[in-house]
Amino acid sequence: MAGRQVPARSIALEDGAVSLSVRETARILGVSPCSVYGYLARGRLAKYCVDERIMLREDEVLAFADRLHAWPSEPFPALMLTVHAPVRPGCAQRLDEKLDEFYQQNKHILPGTSRQLFARNVDGPERLTIVLLWPDAAFPTRELHQQALAVLADDLAEVCDWEAALIFEGSAPPSVG
Repeated sequence: MAGRQVPARSIALEDGAVSLSVRETARILGVSPCSVYGYLARGRLAKYCVDERIMLREDEVLAFADRLHAWPSEPFPALMLTVHAPVRPGCAQRLDEKLDEFYQQNKHILPGTSRQLFARNVDGPERLTIVLLWPDAAFPTRELHQQALAVLADDLAEVCDWEAALIFEGSAPPSVG
């Protein structure tokens, strides 16, 4: 029915399974609703409809969240690079599409990184945060990671103001074995 709000959660009377709305799924995963629709379109998440509303099984969403946010098993990184780039006005949806493309195509895997994380603000789409981690053994040369970062910046130029980006680089002592 038009105008009715979709409940964040509902419980099936038959088996007690908990269903989630797209918005609640996005909140749990820490992504935008647009990203959830992308996961559904690519078959990474399963949906079903209740009164023409898309719903997802909570147990499947939580399992997907575990895979999506899995912590790497590598030792503490030797180098961590963090980028905070403002999102251009009106480009939040295009940014989501680009990030989905990066994940789908394993695009912009920077040499030697053990983990790459891309995230938008939970409260609003105005900033993209990128975190790149390199373990001791794969520590890149400054020139190599700056070249790879430049290619990434070029690909994000239409949606992020890279000129205003804040880039932080930190290092840790080698892991103690």
